[in-house]
Amino acid sequence: AKETIPFTPRQLEAFIRIAEASARMRLSNVVTVEDADKAIEIVEYYLTKVGMEKDLDSFNIDLITTGITKTQKDKMKVITQIIREICREIDAPAPIEEIVTRAQDEGMEKDAVERLIEKMRREGIIYEAKLGRYSLTSE
Repeated sequence: AKETIPFTPRQLEAFIRIAEASARMRLSNVVTVEDADKAIEIVEYYLTKVGMEKDLDSFNIDLITTGITKTQKDKMKVITQIIREICREIDAPAPIEEIVTRAQDEGMEKDAVERLIEKMRREGIIYEAKLGRYSLTSE
């Protein structure tokens, strides 16, 4: 059984344009089933090249639309929760060392945690309140 892949409206429009282009290559104004099949083949190839999450070996539409894998998104949620908990416990911005330690307790690698913290800071999810101390922008 083939895995279903969710399509965004933008991707559907691209699929239609590819099918139409296939028909034009045959010098026809009519799109046939063969043109649609060619378009499906091209779109599937594209999606597997840019939408495969390598560490899970599975397709992820979020990777195409947001540039963030599901795995990264899940880890960012854990880091967000860790920062929230630390900030509540100490009533101050969370020290990077404590964030990393707790994230490692959750099975994450130090380098990955530091990269994600930097990504979250760049995206405005968290901010560096003081040198090496982070808070959530939404709280």
